[in-house]
Amino acid sequence: MSTSFGALVVFGSGPGVGHGIATLFAERGFAKIIILSRDADRLAKEADKLRSLGNGPEVKDIAIDLGNPESVEVILQKVQQSLGDTLLECVLYNAARTGKSHFFNFPSENLENDLKIAVISLYKVAQWAIPHMLQTATTCARSPALLVTSGLLATQPAPAMFSLAVCKSGQRSLVQSLHKEFETKGVHVGLITIGGSVSDSSKVTNARNIAEEAWKMFGAAKGQGQFEALMMDPAYLEHQHTAGSPATDGGLDVNHSNNSKPQDSGWEPSVGRAVETRPKVDVYELTKGLVQDVLQRQHGYSFECMLVEPHSSVHQTTQSSAPTSRATIEQLNLPLSLSHVKHLLEHFDKIMGWPNPGLVDTRDLLMTARAYLALMIDISAEGLSTLLKTTRLPMDSTALLFAALALGAVAKGDLNQGRFYFDTSLEMAKLFVSQQTLDLCLAYYLQHLLALRFGTSSYAQGIMAHAFLVAHHLGIQRNSHGNPGLRLFLLIYMADQYGSTQQNTEPLIRASSIDVRTFENLAEAEPHLQTLIDLVTINGYVIEHSYRNTVLTDDEIRALEARIGELCAHRKRPLQSDSGTFKSNYDLIAYIHMMCCRLKLRVPGLATQSSIIASISTCVHAAQGVLAGYHQLYRPILNVLCGAHSMQQKSLPEQLATPNAASLAVTWRQVRRIMTSTFVIIFAYQHGELLHDDASRFVAMTRLLLEYPRWRWGGKLDELIQTLHDISNLANLAIVKQLRALLPEQSEQFLQHLAARQPLLPSETSIVGQNGQDIPSNHWSATCWPPIYDMPFEYDLPDFGNGMQAEDVQQLWSSIWNPADVL
Repeated sequence: MSTSFGALVVFGSGPGVGHGIATLFAERGFAKIIILSRDADRLAKEADKLRSLGNGPEVKDIAIDLGNPESVEVILQKVQQSLGDTLLECVLYNAARTGKSHFFNFPSENLENDLKIAVISLYKVAQWAIPHMLQTATTCARSPALLVTSGLLATQPAPAMFSLAVCKSGQRSLVQSLHKEFETKGVHVGLITIGGSVSDSSKVTNARNIAEEAWKMFGAAKGQGQFEALMMDPAYLEHQHTAGSPATDGGLDVNHSNNSKPQDSGWEPSVGRAVETRPKVDVYELTKGLVQDVLQRQHGYSFECMLVEPHSSVHQTTQSSAPTSRATIEQLNLPLSLSHVKHLLEHFDKIMGWPNPGLVDTRDLLMTARAYLALMIDISAEGLSTLLKTTRLPMDSTALLFAALALGAVAKGDLNQGRFYFDTSLEMAKLFVSQQTLDLCLAYYLQHLLALRFGTSSYAQGIMAHAFLVAHHLGIQRNSHGNPGLRLFLLIYMADQYGSTQQNTEPLIRASSIDVRTFENLAEAEPHLQTLIDLVTINGYVIEHSYRNTVLTDDEIRALEARIGELCAHRKRPLQSDSGTFKSNYDLIAYIHMMCCRLKLRVPGLATQSSIIASISTCVHAAQGVLAGYHQLYRPILNVLCGAHSMQQKSLPEQLATPNAASLAVTWRQVRRIMTSTFVIIFAYQHGELLHDDASRFVAMTRLLLEYPRWRWGGKLDELIQTLHDISNLANLAIVKQLRALLPEQSEQFLQHLAARQPLLPSETSIVGQNGQDIPSNHWSATCWPPIYDMPFEYDLPDFGNGMQAEDVQQLWSSIWNPADVL
């Protein structure tokens, strides 16, 4: 194994998280691993395991007592000597005492000792490590990282473990402060929050998954690292739900003994019941592998198409926005005027498009603005912290207000302000320390919508996990907040399902834990939500049951599909084409989710001769539904791209910066779904189960669909499009003919241009926002999202791509509204 990284130092190395991260980093090319903990004998055994890795790294083990900060300084000198000339690239701090602590029976000396382990010694480690990492950052293209493990007690304290909660809260504040100070200087400091037990039976919070998350955080580009990665295990959440109150372990992998001695990380007890894990099936990788095998055997052709999500769009930063924020705050006239707020909230209402009073009642937001705008003269992180100490500013309501302002600013084309308001909302949510509220949950949900535009899928999912935790704490699924709470829970439930199918993990929300009457009042009050409720219910049932068993037999799959049919038959009305309404947006997205669930059930059957015939027709039907569904979602944007190309424009129409251009964020997760469905089509065609024209139509549709995400990520999709081009040629698919049917008014030159893998517009194309600023195309693509007009059954779309003129574009965008950001 060749080494391509420097040194990893692990403080608090145990058999769970610490050893898992050390092992994975060693496997991926770290030259030197230094592990430290109190137990010298156990440490020596762990070091031997690391040394046993084939061509593994140089390993050093050093005993340390992190409860004695004075001795830590001496040990750090030994670590420095062990490093030698090796660059320090990553430090993991993974130590805490995790015994229980009951009020007033717990000695103050023990509380002081706990603080020494969690906070004081961490500070000393950071004091030593960060200067070395700053030096590493000047000589290395990567960003070195200090990663700290934590748990939910940091934000959700439990009386039975108050000492650990106090320590983790202080530790979180220290890590966040370090993140703010050094992220822009090239050193990433981040928190890995573990909600669940660390054991092999944990679906999400097993040691390997945590190590993978640590690797992602370490791999973040300079200045783009996120502060926190939140990992929630379904078994832990079920334990909370069954107990009927917040868990006493705060989501850490807690040693429940009463031992008051400092404990290193690495304990592996069980929280809640053990859940049998079904082997993960990555549907994209499986379908890709099937096509790779067929093409290699038939044509000797091989391809890769790893589909690793980029950290950002072309020329776009994703998580770090400090420079933008500073520039923007200088341009803002603070405090914000009420007229400015009203203007942005009008755009927010258009972008959301809910029937009144809406998911968020803007009348309440205006009341918040009237009450507190005058106080917000300084809304930097430091200013907000000071404001919180000197006033009674409600951080939950103001976080919601600024999330809404951010979406409004994005909709009107002012991306700098949108990003600044987004960061401000995030900061306000972090400062909120009171009882959980519905406003806080809504704020997280809106932040999730914004994260889909500015960051990666995992970044958005991390924020959504916070929304789920607050929703779970409030009990909104039990009608604690009436229909507004149920409406929000429905969207969170849908987002959780999408994350589950995308990440190949069990959903956080279990269908079996939801009362069958949960949404009855909501459906009665808002009948337009009935179809969405039905589809989400079906999806939740299928996803949970597909993970309940280790292996799904053919009979079990047929039983699940029969249940799908039963639920569909009992829906009050079938899916219908409904132009530009809230219902049609979400109904279609839920339909796509359901088709992806069916793929997850049936795609494994394509790999075995005995079940291929029974599976392939269902897979083809589902794949066609997914592709046609996204075709409807992307259609208006593709219309504009085609029109701009045919008119030989070098920039897009100014109308695209209007609020009406905001319905669906293009995400990397959509790319994976589109390509999974396309590989199913190709596999079925190669096996003689699909006609030539049908296969050509859907592969041509995929080629067209990829232009929208290509606009955001540029060359990151070139390999994918090249592969699609090669396969089309090998299979002799009539791509140009089918593009002609999809785009009947486009010229032959245009169709040949598209079929030859060329982008519709050059990646450097920019548009002009309403405030006169140039917006790079990748930024535009992250903020303009098309609506839906028809349901996914009219594949040829004869009215599509009709060489639109400027007035047609104006009319098109004037009718676009409703977000579908659960995707």
